[in-house]
Amino acid sequence: MSLQELPQEIFDEILQLLPLHDTCSLRLVNRALAFVATDTDFKARFRAKTVEMNETGLRRFAKAMKCGGLSLLLRDLTLAAQVYDINTLSDEIDDKQISSFGPDTPYASDGTLQHVIQPLGPEELKKMEADMEEMDKQDEELQKFQESKMDAFLLGAAFSGLDKHGIALDSIRAEVILYQQDSSTPVLPLWGFDDQPTWAAANYLTQVILNSLNLSDFHVEKLDLFNSDRMVGCSLAIDALSKVKFSNSRSALRNLKCLSLSISEGYDATAEELDPAYFEGFAGLLRSCSNLTHLDLADYRLAMYKHEDNPELYLLQSRGIVQALNEAQLPKLQILKLQGFHINEEQLLSIIQARHTLHQLSLRAIHLQGGRFQPVLDYCTQDTKLKDILLDSLFNQGKLQFSPPWAIDKSIENPTYDGYVDLKAHWRRGPDAGKIEYTIYGGGIRNVTELNWEQNIENWYGPHPDGQSRARHLLRPEEIWRALI
Repeated sequence: MSLQELPQEIFDEILQLLPLHDTCSLRLVNRALAFVATDTDFKARFRAKTVEMNETGLRRFAKAMKCGGLSLLLRDLTLAAQVYDINTLSDEIDDKQISSFGPDTPYASDGTLQHVIQPLGPEELKKMEADMEEMDKQDEELQKFQESKMDAFLLGAAFSGLDKHGIALDSIRAEVILYQQDSSTPVLPLWGFDDQPTWAAANYLTQVILNSLNLSDFHVEKLDLFNSDRMVGCSLAIDALSKVKFSNSRSALRNLKCLSLSISEGYDATAEELDPAYFEGFAGLLRSCSNLTHLDLADYRLAMYKHEDNPELYLLQSRGIVQALNEAQLPKLQILKLQGFHINEEQLLSIIQARHTLHQLSLRAIHLQGGRFQPVLDYCTQDTKLKDILLDSLFNQGKLQFSPPWAIDKSIENPTYDGYVDLKAHWRRGPDAGKIEYTIYGGGIRNVTELNWEQNIENWYGPHPDGQSRARHLLRPEEIWRALI
């Protein structure tokens, strides 16, 4: 059977597996196949693009946006900062063995990934040394490129091209990718062993993106800064925002409708530094995004395991963010999602009371350090215009377990949660809506499902201390090892 004789559904699936240049070849060599490979499918290949923040990637992107053509079909842009983790490869060469995680790594009985130790032969060592040399070379070239400030110039030129052609983007997503094995195999931050280079790359990328947007006037609907399931193990240090000048009244930031970001304290922050001035950059970002209708904030507790003797650090972090949020003028905000915060009843209530335009509130992994959730939930259901309230993994001297009819059985969504329910709830306003009720379970881990759930919460909102899997139940298997899709 030839390709032309295949049913349309099967042919469409084949097209999805082909790289763009092969699809182009099909259309060129066979007119009949060109009709089967519809213009819609073909053009869809240009709607999403990932650009690595090196000289080659940015020059190509700037040129494409200047020339126009099919490149102007772009709607979803991902900008990826690279990290070359040479230390990991160097240690393996010195030890003459690999001791790491891999795609086929087994899990131990406690749900952690087991270290697999594999001795290295002479040929493998030789190849690894060549790979390390190439990674070192590319890292050096990348550092020189960044120091020249050409990255900001080229990204600004690309944004100018979008503005010139009147192109509006649906989204810009910021990501960090790691090179650990060689210079051609990117992996996601959740498989990194050293957080510091990842944070440095996230800070750098954010500053370049925001400064470029601040000097542009094209339309972009959504900006996502490291707040997706692909960016588990990566966040933006909030003090990095202080290096961005939020001053241009015609900034593209004012066109944003949705802002999603994961923020942490600075990598080497101390409690003494977390004064109001520390959060001024974050406050400036919110002021610039005055037309937001959707805000998603995740608080990543970088200090959780770095400063075990100073738990006040991550409490100050959450409180500083809350204060800046309450002072921000966001008159059009309709959807608010808060994740990972350690705050008290009064602070949480103040956020909601300051937002009279909200239609939907989502709370995930909120740790209430003082007071109770019940007064907050009662206020939301009785004294606001909220239509939807989504609750997931809340803590108040124990886990909140929600009561019917609003409790959600997670086993319906994911069979791995079979037997463990009521950590999530979805309340909808209606004539008989009633109040949201819950009980508190203060006991320990009861089964493997609860262990998996607890580890995932820790992984999302703080670095894990013991090398446990950051990936469980978060990504589809094919996504775990492919940083660029």
